[in-house]
Amino acid sequence: MSGGAGGARPAVAVLASRSLRLGPDSPAARFIRRFEPYFREVLRPELHLLEGTYRSLLRCGLLHDYEPVVRVPPGGEGGLVALSDRVVSGLPDGRRLDAV
Repeated sequence: MSGGAGGARPAVAVLASRSLRLGPDSPAARFIRRFEPYFREVLRPELHLLEGTYRSLLRCGLLHDYEPVVRVPPGGEGGLVALSDRVVSGLPDGRRLDAV
């Protein structure tokens, strides 16, 4: 993981299609709910989230005060392309995404 070298935090991308992020019992909400304590207390990753995914999680009461969030434009506005570029080319600061 890129988070190990030089003390930089890991970078994790989270995205979900509309059908997988609708409501508090959606697969995306269940995933974040299950791993949010680990993210907050252990890994503390920088989360790269598509705008729609981020807003859906906020509506479910998740990640509301989690600071290391990088919001990516909605998928329909080029967010998927931007996130794909981060997977292939890396982040602007030269780090790589550690997980998607």
